Amino acid sequence: MDNTDWNQVWKEQMAKHKASDGGRDCVAFWSKASTAKIYENSAKATQGPRIAQMLEDLTADNCLRILDIGAGPGILAVPLAKQAELVTAVEPATGMIQRLKEIIQTNNISNLSIVEKRWEDVNLESDLQGPYDAVVCSFALGMDDVRAALEKMAAACNKTVYLYWFAEDVSWNKHYKALYPLLHGREFSSMPDSYVLMNVIRQMGYKPEATPFSYESHSAFSGLEEAVDFYRVRYNVKTDEQEGILRNYLDKVLRTEDGKRILDIRAECSAVRFSVLD
Repeated sequence: MDNTDWNQVWKEQMAKHKASDGGRDCVAFWSKASTAKIYENSAKATQGPRIAQMLEDLTADNCLRILDIGAGPGILAVPLAKQAELVTAVEPATGMIQRLKEIIQTNNISNLSIVEKRWEDVNLESDLQGPYDAVVCSFALGMDDVRAALEKMAAACNKTVYLYWFAEDVSWNKHYKALYPLLHGREFSSMPDSYVLMNVIRQMGYKPEATPFSYESHSAFSGLEEAVDFYRVRYNVKTDEQEGILRNYLDKVLRTEDGKRILDIRAECSAVRFSVLD
């Protein structure tokens, strides 16, 4: 019998990750609408098949009321609103919120609302319109206490919780691991992966199912300076010396295509789901 407290493993790995990242708040990276727009363009250009599969799964399960946690600029929430009765998007980052509001207004979407909070701060009674047929959290599980976050998701749901998370070290972590000793004089530590997540869910008494998939994407920039501006916050660059290190590194790893500078992204991931009825 496994006596490991997997939520404690998650907490420890997340604390180590945040300490290696200087204790930063990841939400701050998405504070600018321009950054959110770059993410949106990248996701639309490269994540179509994954998003289509997510929509198909939710339709097959007859999920008409959906809660999307960490919704970003609405990559999933907006197409969901076209086939669902009601969609609630939870998103704390100001840049993502601004872009999502623009899309809602432009497309005259009336059944999609935004809760401008972190999931940890959401009040299930006053902030939401639950219960929901499905709760979705796609690559937004950066919570310190994942069990508490999952218990809250289950409490808001009357059918199925869908989670999308990383199964192993992702391609962008190699850039963190290469840059952080140069920029900050310390090693970078990754976030916990889906193996830990699955074990947390099992210890909650649920029966999770996981489907592996590959995540492939890229970020395209008009030039090197736009890329430096984009990654300056992500890599916690504050001095001219650090910016020079970042610029030289990006100039080496970004490929050039049609006059743009491009960073390719790849990760092995897991689509995890569990029924709250089990």
